[in-house]
Amino acid sequence: MKKIIILIALVFAVYANAQTGDPKVDKMLKELQKAPGKITFTMNGKTSNEVASIIEDPKKGLLISSHLTLDTTPDVTISLIAPTKKTGTYSINDNKKAGVLQIKDKAYQIRGSLTLKVSGKKITGTFEGELYEINKNKTKPSGKSSGKITGSFNN
Repeated sequence: MKKIIILIALVFAVYANAQTGDPKVDKMLKELQKAPGKITFTMNGKTSNEVASIIEDPKKGLLISSHLTLDTTPDVTISLIAPTKKTGTYSINDNKKAGVLQIKDKAYQIRGSLTLKVSGKKITGTFEGELYEINKNKTKPSGKSSGKITGSFNN
């Protein structure tokens, strides 16, 4: 739950600072407002298709997230972090807090791998892993898997 709060705080910080005229934040906001990408994932046999934003963070990593630009609260939100904007396979694990899925009132940490393919401005990729439910009253996710997740994304 703590990870979700941090991610949400980051998103709100981006929006709040964008109104101050900070050039770096304005650049990130402009990227968010571009034509959205797509992210598709299958969890426990159910497939979801979501609007996605893929933005480069100030540390040159990538934030791949659904619904960052919508005004309404969605039922499903997924966020993945790649440490760099380079083609390759990266770990999504507990130490880097790189994957979060929220479906209505349930939150899950994603542990697995993320494969990126970067060709100019075009970014595509896939991901797969295990889901671990994050209990609202605890800071750490469950030690027992809640199922598998696989998916793909593009901008």
